[in-house]
Amino acid sequence: MCLDLNKIRSDTPTYRLGPVLLHRRTYNYIPLGMGLKSPSLVSDGWYGDGYCHAPLLVKIPFKLDTIFSSVKLEAGTDYNTNIYGSIVTTSTNPEGFMVDGIMSPQEKNFVPEVKDPNREWRLMAGPGGAILTRNMHDPEMVKHARFELNYIDDFTVPREKTENCEGRIDYSSQIWDLTDVPKGTYISYTEYYTIPHYKPGEEIDYLNIFDYPLELQILDRTRKNKTNRRPPGGD
Repeated sequence: MCLDLNKIRSDTPTYRLGPVLLHRRTYNYIPLGMGLKSPSLVSDGWYGDGYCHAPLLVKIPFKLDTIFSSVKLEAGTDYNTNIYGSIVTTSTNPEGFMVDGIMSPQEKNFVPEVKDPNREWRLMAGPGGAILTRNMHDPEMVKHARFELNYIDDFTVPREKTENCEGRIDYSSQIWDLTDVPKGTYISYTEYYTIPHYKPGEEIDYLNIFDYPLELQILDRTRKNKTNRRPPGGD
């Protein structure tokens, strides 16, 4: 079964533009025929100045391994040649790679394993600024799913029908193996932060938004900032 974006049904029932935030909701699924639908993804995008918060509702209608031998979902970012010269770092590779459209031996040997998917992040930083991406997952899904990182920086990859640019330029993604995940509904989050004047190490401040949320104190009362959600399963 070969599927691409042209075969995915995406409905947009909600689209609201406000003075502070843009909210866009989509339902994504694949028609399988005979009235059947694939596992569906309900995606909310909240866009603000300098960030995007994208909670993802994953609905698994049945135990997937009863029919499929493998079910994987891959989500990531793909850029064009305008970011050549940027440095890409991840939680598993703090030394980073240079973006040049050529796969170096180090990039080819990149270790894909993600031991803690709720602490995984990816950062692209260059002259034009930086983008930090972070995924956080439902702890019940983490118990049964397996997670890997994928990294490709290869200009020779043929352009697909769904793309406008040649190659895979700093294509970094997280792969979710959902084959053993039980029937149910699970929530994951993806956070994107744009950092216009990035300095090395500044990503920690953005990761702390969820790892160590601000505490609000009024007189003798102290509360954690509830507008920030801790990563699912976080301490």
